[in-house]
Amino acid sequence: MRMDKEARRESRAIAKELKRNSELTPAAKLALESAQQKEDKIELATKFVSQNAGWGRLFQYYRPLCVVALMIFLSMLASCALPGIAIFITKLQFIYYGKAFNPSWE
Repeated sequence: MRMDKEARRESRAIAKELKRNSELTPAAKLALESAQQKEDKIELATKFVSQNAGWGRLFQYYRPLCVVALMIFLSMLASCALPGIAIFITKLQFIYYGKAFNPSWE
C-alpha cells in the first residue's frame, strides 16, 4: 500500500494533467480518484502518532529526567557484559584444551 516518492510524483503528475483537460473521460476520472485515495491513505498513515509510544511514555513514569538518561546508559553498559563473558569463556576453553594429556592422572 505504501508508495515510493517516484510513484507519488507520477500519480500527482497524472492528476495535474487530468485536471488541465476540461473533458475527462470516465476512465480518467476513475484513475484520478484512485490516485487521490491512495495519496490520502498514505498521508493518514504517515501522520499517525501513537500517544502510548516513544520518549514521552518514559518521561511519564520516571520523573527526574536524569533517571531516564541513567537508565539508557546502564542498559548500554549492560549490553557489553555478554560479549565480555563470551571472551572470558573462550579464553578458559583454550586454557583447558591447551593442557597436555597426562596418562597417569586419575
